[in-house]
Amino acid sequence: GGSSNPFVSAFKDGKQGVSFEVSIYVDQPGTGGDRDPYEGNGITTDVDVGHTFIKLKKVNDDSSVVQRTFGFYPSTGVNPIIGPVNVKGAFIDDNGHHYEVSNSKSVSETEFEAILQYIEKKSSNNYDLNTYNCTDFAIEAAAAGGFSVPETHGSWPGGGGANPGDLGEDIR
Repeated sequence: GGSSNPFVSAFKDGKQGVSFEVSIYVDQPGTGGDRDPYEGNGITTDVDVGHTFIKLKKVNDDSSVVQRTFGFYPSTGVNPIIGPVNVKGAFIDDNGHHYEVSNSKSVSETEFEAILQYIEKKSSNNYDLNTYNCTDFAIEAAAAGGFSVPETHGSWPGGGGANPGDLGEDIR
């Protein structure tokens, strides 16, 4: 069946995959290396909250490779103090996005399909700063394929949850 999500449909190429891999990338706030959930004063827009995103890779039996690097973003600005904290979400291409920490795992075809199904299911999900942000998405998508990483919750003014600062340190 066709997929409404271009990051999922890219893998429906009609070719037999021989290897599958999922990677988690973490762009920690600032220069990274600590659990700060954000860098900056938290009041102006000049705040670095970091970003967590994933890469899916499929190598086919004809040696062709399909890979997509993407993350889950709020469709409009979110702010824990003045709001909103819950907005429509969107998957956005993160190819070339900077990161400090990453972790990859080879998965089976069944596990890879489970990750694709999870992403498809979340294609119309809302982005919630506290309960379903970019880091929650990456952790849960990987977990759907049996790739388990810790989910440490941090806090910020007005809320808290999974975040790139904590996840980056957990993976380190």
